[in-house]
Amino acid sequence: MAEKNIQLLIQEQSLKESQQSRLISYLQVQTLQSQLNPHFVFNALDVVNNKIKEENIETAGELMVDLSKLMRRFLESSIHLDINDQKTEHTLKDELNLLESYIRFERLQYDKFDYKLEIADDIELENTYIPPMLIQPYIENAIKHGLMYKKEGRGILQLSIYKSDNETIIYHIIDNGVGRKAAKAIQDSHLKMYKSRGTEIVEKRIKVMQEMGIGISVYTEDISSGGTKVTLEIDV
Repeated sequence: MAEKNIQLLIQEQSLKESQQSRLISYLQVQTLQSQLNPHFVFNALDVVNNKIKEENIETAGELMVDLSKLMRRFLESSIHLDINDQKTEHTLKDELNLLESYIRFERLQYDKFDYKLEIADDIELENTYIPPMLIQPYIENAIKHGLMYKKEGRGILQLSIYKSDNETIIYHIIDNGVGRKAAKAIQDSHLKMYKSRGTEIVEKRIKVMQEMGIGISVYTEDISSGGTKVTLEIDV
């Protein structure tokens, strides 16, 4: 009888420690998520300020309107992970709406690229859930580090979404920019060049979510013809 009670106590302690560990991981994800919003807003306000200095008041006004919409979407996309079932209330439709506002904001700054969105027919936007602002930092990276440095031809930014045979949702973010190596060389030669921390923050979030047991992975590769391809895989 005493041995049985000891085993129950051990099990209860193990469960308690597991719950505490998950709570810590959950709070880490929330903390990292909260860092993305001011990070982006700071850079966006700098762009608006530059347009005002250039006396481009009309564009500055449009940027401010779009920025206010983006800030609202950022607030709405605050992460809502359930510690027990690992779900989020943020749908793929929410994420695509946020991306649309963000890309419009970037294109107002400089109209150097076209955006293509491809979604497989079997993807249900309102019934597919994704951690908020997971794709946006990679889109930002493609624009700021790839397409912005492109000197010849028009840039192309493409987001493709489809489902694998085992129900994993796969996201491809593809650009025809200068590629990672050339972008780094350009940044190294210009100390004041834009340096985004968005990707760094989101990769930390992914690592914590993986530790929580959420099926998510990311791969980045260079394209031989020029540009970069990022692949995100998320288990449904």
